[in-house]
Amino acid sequence: MDQIVNDLDAHGLSNGNLEIRDQQMGEEITAAAQPAYNNLITKGWTIDVTAPIAPGPHLKITGNGLDITNSNTAISEDGTDYQETTLGNPILHAFVIENFGDQDLTITSALFSTSADFVITSQPANMVIAAGGSESFEVTFNPTTLGTKSGSVLIQSDDADASIFVLNLKGEAVNVLSNQIMITQYYEGFGANDRWVEVKNISGQAIPANTYFLALFDQDAARTGIIETVVPTQNTPIPALTIGQTILFRNAVAALPVSGNIGNASQVNSNVCTFDGDDVILISTSNASNSYDQRVEIMGNISPNASTSPEAWGTNSSFIKGGCSSEEAHKEFDINDWSFLLIADVDDADPVTNLALGIQVVGPTEFDGVNWSNLIADQSRTVIITNSFSNANQTISACNLTINTGVNVDFDSNGVTKNSIVIYGDLVVNGSLTVGDTESFVSIDPLASLDIITKIEKSTELFDIHDNTYWSSPVQGQQLSTVFAGVDPTRIFEFKAGEVNPLYVGTNYKYWWVASGAMNRGVGYASEGSSIGVQTLTFTGIPYNGSFTTNMFFSGTVDTGDANENFNLIGNPYPSAIDIQRILEDNASVNEIALWTHATPLGGGIFDPADYVFYNITGSTTPGVTENIGSGQGFMARSVATGGVTFNNGYKLIDRNDQFYKSVNSKKSGIVKEEKDRVWLRLKNGTAKSDILVGFVNGATDGRDLYYDAQGYDNDKSVKFYSVIDDDKFVIQGLGAFGTDKTISLGFDSEVFGDLTISIAELEGALKSTDVYLVDHLLNVTHNLKEGDYTFEQTVTGEFPNRFTLQFAGQALDVDDDILTKKEFIISNDVESLNIRSAKEVKDIKVYDLLGRMLINQKPNKKSFNIGTSTIKNGTVLVVHATLENGTVISKKTIKY
Repeated sequence: MDQIVNDLDAHGLSNGNLEIRDQQMGEEITAAAQPAYNNLITKGWTIDVTAPIAPGPHLKITGNGLDITNSNTAISEDGTDYQETTLGNPILHAFVIENFGDQDLTITSALFSTSADFVITSQPANMVIAAGGSESFEVTFNPTTLGTKSGSVLIQSDDADASIFVLNLKGEAVNVLSNQIMITQYYEGFGANDRWVEVKNISGQAIPANTYFLALFDQDAARTGIIETVVPTQNTPIPALTIGQTILFRNAVAALPVSGNIGNASQVNSNVCTFDGDDVILISTSNASNSYDQRVEIMGNISPNASTSPEAWGTNSSFIKGGCSSEEAHKEFDINDWSFLLIADVDDADPVTNLALGIQVVGPTEFDGVNWSNLIADQSRTVIITNSFSNANQTISACNLTINTGVNVDFDSNGVTKNSIVIYGDLVVNGSLTVGDTESFVSIDPLASLDIITKIEKSTELFDIHDNTYWSSPVQGQQLSTVFAGVDPTRIFEFKAGEVNPLYVGTNYKYWWVASGAMNRGVGYASEGSSIGVQTLTFTGIPYNGSFTTNMFFSGTVDTGDANENFNLIGNPYPSAIDIQRILEDNASVNEIALWTHATPLGGGIFDPADYVFYNITGSTTPGVTENIGSGQGFMARSVATGGVTFNNGYKLIDRNDQFYKSVNSKKSGIVKEEKDRVWLRLKNGTAKSDILVGFVNGATDGRDLYYDAQGYDNDKSVKFYSVIDDDKFVIQGLGAFGTDKTISLGFDSEVFGDLTISIAELEGALKSTDVYLVDHLLNVTHNLKEGDYTFEQTVTGEFPNRFTLQFAGQALDVDDDILTKKEFIISNDVESLNIRSAKEVKDIKVYDLLGRMLINQKPNKKSFNIGTSTIKNGTVLVVHATLENGTVISKKTIKY
C-alpha cells in the first residue's frame, strides 16, 4: 500500500479523500484493516477492490431477473408485491435460487411460508444446486378475506452467510380490481346545467351492471372527517359495460355540447351531473357510507378538515385523460393525471376524436400521411408519423409527436392553407419536418423537448431587387449569410435605435446599420432581395419556444423631438403567428407597432414611410389588418418606457399564419375577431395615400392616451393625414364611448399640388348606421362622406393641421333660409347665372361643388352682380363663399337649375 501511495505522489496524482470498498459486498475497508489507509485518504484516491469470494456455497434470490436482498421490502418490480387480486382469483409468481459460490449449495429443508395467504405451490426441483446453477420455485397469493396481506417464505441452506433467507411478500385482496374502470373526461360548461362525465371500461373484460357507482360528494361532504363515513350526495349505478366501452353521464337538461360534437356513446341522465367545480366525483363499488373507502377512481379536492371548504378545481373547465397525462384510474386525486381542455375545444370537437365527449381510446395513433390508425389525433394523443407525405391538408394536434426514421414530412400547401402542427408535449424528429410559409408549428409547453425543423418563409412579390422586407428568425442558430444567401451583404440591415450611423447623419436612415453574423432571437432585420419576384427563405433549427424578452431602446422621453428614436426593429420569435393585441396588453413599454408593407414603388431611391401600417389597442391604420403578426416577420415597436418586450407561448396563434406584411401585400386578408365602433379614413393623391383610424373603445378617453393613440413613424411623406390632439398629430386616435356629439380635429401635410381626396375606407359598429360628416373649415363646407368622397384642390404645400373636423351630426345642405330673410346676402337663380345681391360690397367670391372643387373665382367689388353658370351641370349643389368689404365671410348653398 505504501508503494501505491509513493507512486501516486511521484506523479502528482493524489489529493482529497480515499475510500476503499469491496465491490462484491459494497462494504468499506477500514483503516485498521489496511496499513497506510490513512496515508491514502490524505491523497484523495478511491480504489475499487473486488474482494475474492470466500470458498463455499453462496445463495442469491431473484424475481423478474432482479436481485432480492435478505429480509427485503416487497416491491412490484421484483414480484414480491403481488398488488391486487379479487377473492377466488389467485396470482402465481415465480422466483429463482442461484448459487454463485464455488461449491454445491444444499437447501437443507423444504421452503416454508409464514402465511396461509401465500402458498408455496412449487418447491425447488433439486435441493442440491451446483456451483453456478439455479432452481426455481413458485408462490401463489390466494387470500380468503379482503384487505392487505403480508407473509414470508423462509429458505434454509448451508450458505454460511445466509443460512436462513427471509423472502418478504405482500398483496391486497379487493372486491374489484383497481384500474378496471376510470373517468376519462369531465366537462363543466358555462351554462348552469351543462355538466357531463365520461366513463370507460379499461378492464379487458365485461363489467356487469351495478358493479360500480358514479358518486357525487358536494363541497359540504368533500371534507376530511366527513367524506369517509357519509353517504354520497348523489349516485348513479353504472350499467353493464362491454370491453372498452365508453358511457356518458349527463345533466338531463344539458344543452352543450350539441349532439353533432358528441361521439356515439350511450347517455345516462344522472343527478351526479349537478356538480360544481369544488365538488368530488368518484367511482366506487359502494353507494353507501363506505363509498369513499371503496373508491377506485376520484376527481376533486378534499378539504383538510371538516370546517373548511374544498379548493375549487374544475369550474368552467374540461379535463381529459390521455397520452399527455394518464391512462389509468387513481384512488388519489392529482390534477396532473388529466389534461386541461378549453370548453370551446370540446364544444367544437370533431366527434371522432378523444376531445369529443362520448368517445375515448387509449394508446397512440399512427398517421401514414392519409389515414389514422386509432382515431384522428388530438391534444390528448401521442402521434407517430410512419410514412412520408407532402401536404398540409389538416391541422395536426398531438400530445407528443414522433416522426419515424426515414420519414420526411413536408407540411406545406404552397400558400393554399394556414393549417398548423400543434404539439402539447415533445417533438421527436428521426426523419425530417418542413413547415410551409402559411403553415405554423405551435409548441404549447414552454419546457417541451423539441427537435430540428425547417420553416419556410416567403416574401410577397418584389418588383425591384432593392425592395426591403423585414424578417426575424423563428428557429435557433441562424446566420445572416446563410439565410440571405445571394443577397448583397451590404444590403442587410439592423435598426439601432438611438445610435446614429455616421454614414447617414441628417437623413431618415440615421439609425440603420449593415448587419452581419448570427440572427439574434426577437430581433428584426431588413433585407433587400436576391432577385425580383417572390423571395423564399429557409430557416432550419430547433424552434424557439417559451418565454423570452427582447430589449428595447427608450430615449427617456415619450414626446422626444425625434419621434423615430423610440422605435425599435424587433421580430416574432416563433414559427407561428403571434397576437399583436397580447403584446400591447402585456408590455407597458410598447405604445404601438408598425408593420412594413412597401406598397409604394421606390422613388429616387427613397421608400415611402406611408407604407407602414400602425397598430395599437384601438386597431390598425389600414382596415382588414388583424391582430396576428406572421412567423418570421420583423416589425417596428415604439417604446414609451424603459424595458423590453416579453413574448410567451400564450401569444402563439393556431391556424392564423395568413397575414405577413413583408412587402407589397399581405398573404391573405385576415378576419377581424371583434367589431368595435371605428372609422378608417384615407387621404389620397394619385398613388400616394395616407390612412388613419378613429375608434371609440373601452379604456380610452377623448384626450391623449398611451396605448390607444399612436403618432406613427414621423418621416417625410408626399401626403400625411392625421387627427389632432393638443396640437400633436396622430395616425390612430382612440376615444371614449361613441356619441353623435363627438368631434375630431383632422389635418394633413402635403408636398404635392392638385386634387386630394378624403374617403371612408371602412366602417365598423355603430358608425355603420350613423352619418359621418367632414367639415372643411377653409371652404365652410359640411360633406357627408357616406354619400361620396370629398375632393378638394390643393394649390400650396405645407402643414394644414386644423382644416377639417370629423363629426356625426351635420348641417343641412339647403340654403339657410333664416339668413336669406335678413336680406343681407341673397342668391337667386336665373338662366345660366346666379344673381347676387348683398348689403355690403363683395370683394371676393368663390363657388365650389360639394367635392370641394373650385368652379368660379371672381373679384366683383360690387353689391349687385351676376355670375355665369353655363358650364355647370343642372342640379349641382353649389357652395358660394363670399368675402365682404368689412372682412365678413359668408358661405351659402344653392342649386344650379
